[in-house]
Amino acid sequence: MAIVIGEELANRGFLVNYAIQKPIFQIPHEIESERIHILNKKKDSGKYYHHLNNVIQIKRLAKKFKPDVVIGLTYFSSFLSCFTLCNNIIGTFDVNPYALGKKRHRIADFVCRWPKVKNIVGPSKGTIMELKEARPRFSEKFITIYNSLDFEKVENLANEDIQESYLIQKPYLSAMGRLSDQKNFTMLISSYAKSNINEIYNLAIIGDGPKKEKLEKQIKKLGLESKVFLIGFKSNPYPYIQQSEFFINTSSFESFCVVILEALALGKMVVATDCPSGPGELVQHGYNGYLTEVNNIKSLVNRLNHLSNNPHIIKEKGLIAKKSVDKFRVDAIGNKWEELIIKVINKYN
Repeated sequence: MAIVIGEELANRGFLVNYAIQKPIFQIPHEIESERIHILNKKKDSGKYYHHLNNVIQIKRLAKKFKPDVVIGLTYFSSFLSCFTLCNNIIGTFDVNPYALGKKRHRIADFVCRWPKVKNIVGPSKGTIMELKEARPRFSEKFITIYNSLDFEKVENLANEDIQESYLIQKPYLSAMGRLSDQKNFTMLISSYAKSNINEIYNLAIIGDGPKKEKLEKQIKKLGLESKVFLIGFKSNPYPYIQQSEFFINTSSFESFCVVILEALALGKMVVATDCPSGPGELVQHGYNGYLTEVNNIKSLVNRLNHLSNNPHIIKEKGLIAKKSVDKFRVDAIGNKWEELIIKVINKYN
């Protein structure tokens, strides 16, 4: 997300530098190394050293570059941004920190109270509503700018081949996410087992996580070893989504849910639980997909049965899917960020 928005702003004439806490992900080769600044290059450093070093390094960077605006693109990066002492800081709460532990509450409150933080961006209207309810005195700071996606890049990556030959021997449905309680794959597998749709399509779940063993046992208990596949983490998951019939998301909660946007951008109808927050702002019920009740097996089974009995709907919604998310394209979201940056500079300088 940071790279997508940062490079869109760079293409519009802004000088964008990236401060990254740790070297934990692949930086695109087209970004000049002079614009990439890793705050902590020791991967195995202790927690307190890590945080102290981040603060020292971010202050040094701010002193060197004297930025007009500093943008933190996660709640913790927003916290670190405060130590730049820049007069214009835009924070981002990529998740609602007030739904998490008390330590995160304190970090979020620090960001909210910091006078140089002019606005705090949330990735969905639902997230912003939750933030305003949690901290109403800071309501004027909270604004929505949706997450974005480089549609062209995703489409190109989706053209790569799938290595698992067993997966493409029969049409399948796709789901993706960390194998955790939040994603509620237990409910997905139970619903799939009870639905007629398992007679027509297999199910591929992309991702890894702490619930893998539990899900494997569930699949075995239900006798679905030849139908439900846990295919693990994929650095490029897009071919697996692209070649599926449609995408399913059964999360208990989200802040935006980029994977739904990715599936829709690839022309896939989406069936998603209407959890807080995000899916209901991406999936338009009956138009580009369907929303079901959170943690309600019967609701999901009924929808899957409806689709198995009316397979033409899957194709029809898929044809609509990509166009339905045009407003999330990087150029459209880039406009929102540019407008905010200019407003902050003009209003507070």
